[in-house]
Amino acid sequence: MHYISLVCSTSSTALAAARSIFIQLRFAALYLMRYRLFQQTLSKDLQASGEDQISLTDPDSRSVVLLRNIINVGYNIQAASDAKHKLLVEYDTGLYPVSDFTYDPENDLYVCPQGNPLRTNGTWHHHSDSR
Repeated sequence: MHYISLVCSTSSTALAAARSIFIQLRFAALYLMRYRLFQQTLSKDLQASGEDQISLTDPDSRSVVLLRNIINVGYNIQAASDAKHKLLVEYDTGLYPVSDFTYDPENDLYVCPQGNPLRTNGTWHHHSDSR
């Protein structure tokens, strides 16, 4: 009798392990099918857009190379400032014209059209044309 209960418990343990492995394999197969469908959809969207990249979270953002090997998702904003007073005089983001931004002299910052403050980190970046 002891032998029969031992065989039955071993069999149920083996059966449970086999079921667990089957469920994991089935889940992996479904995940792979979903991932492939997602890739196909993205590929079609990319071709239809005419762009060379797509952001899944913000259509206006792009991958930007910061340093040699560092890539960050952000915005490529072209800006110009007045050399004497260091004031923002022109820029292009494709979203809002510079005239829609207001300067808050009390807090020394600009406010975007959506009401968000644009603060500086105090770092000046100088670009050379000797590339």
